[in-house]
Amino acid sequence: MTILLSRVISLVLFAWLGIALARRQAAPRSKGMWVALVLGLVLAEFIGVNTKLLAYGAAGIYMNQALQGLFAGLLIGHLSRRTEAASIQ
Repeated sequence: MTILLSRVISLVLFAWLGIALARRQAAPRSKGMWVALVLGLVLAEFIGVNTKLLAYGAAGIYMNQALQGLFAGLLIGHLSRRTEAASIQ
């Protein structure tokens, strides 16, 4: 149970960090950058599967969870800014 909880917490933490980063930088302008962002989100599943960034007891933060959360947060942050701009117009 603690392992599952630590995975959820780390994913949410890095997604929040990605959203905060997306709010501070400009949104991708080209379709190629959007494709690269989505491709990074998909490929993050396979990068660093068994690499622990931080270990505490049986639980820990793995690299692929951190990358998935970060890319998902960036994607959500950019899309939310884009929908806010569309709703204002």
